[in-house]
Amino acid sequence: MHNVPLDNVPESVRGALVLVVDDESENRHILRLLLGREGYNVSEAGGGQEAIDAAMGEQPALILLDIDMPDLNGYEVCERLKHAPGTAAIPVIFLTAMAGAEDIVRGFRVGGADYITKPFQSAELLARVRTHVRLHQLQQVLPVCSYCGKIRNDDASWEPVETYIRQKTGADLSHGVCPDCYEDIRSQFARRREDT
Repeated sequence: MHNVPLDNVPESVRGALVLVVDDESENRHILRLLLGREGYNVSEAGGGQEAIDAAMGEQPALILLDIDMPDLNGYEVCERLKHAPGTAAIPVIFLTAMAGAEDIVRGFRVGGADYITKPFQSAELLARVRTHVRLHQLQQVLPVCSYCGKIRNDDASWEPVETYIRQKTGADLSHGVCPDCYEDIRSQFARRREDT
């Protein structure tokens, strides 16, 4: 199993909570180890209703969900989560041995964000988890100061927009002037010339 060094894992996903739902304790254990090495916090549920309760209470950044479980199956769990306002936005990745086309289509139809079949490739699973966690984080409502433009980060402190975006995405920003501001500045200069 090839692990990405923790230094290469984006700051934004470190510490993100992933809920692993599988009725097989060995599967949960393997996923806990794999995700834990990548810096995720992991919680576990062994059944459908337990998963719903955990998702409602913990608000994970992502749910890895098996389909074939004894109480509620994964499709039912996903459907219920997607109809509840508090959990509707949490991405669900189905992780299952059910590999038929109709199974996959049904997974997306009930609200799944992705579908991975077992046995899975560790690198592929980690890449998909990382992508969906980052997308989920970027879709969150961000409090922005209307006076100075700073953003309140995950630690409830305020920081410049550029710093926040760099930490979340790894992207650097360049500065420019949008067409509306350009016209406003140009008209202000024109008025100043007329006044002198």
